[in-house]
Amino acid sequence: MFLQVIIVGDAGVGKTCLSFRFCNGRFPEFTEATIGVDFRERTVPIEGEQLRVRLFFLVPGPFVSIR
Repeated sequence: MFLQVIIVGDAGVGKTCLSFRFCNGRFPEFTEATIGVDFRERTVPIEGEQLRVRLFFLVPGPFVSIR
């Protein structure tokens, strides 16, 4: 099973920290600004199945347009 989630938000609101926490179980000590798009992935066991969750996070701006 596979699930893709897109997280969209203004710069500096914590998208990178949220995805890092979900995938690594802790918040990062330091982060750098995401330019455009980045992603992380984690496999989660649900009801005896392995669900692969891919988180994409976007920063709308001159490089990314959301319509």
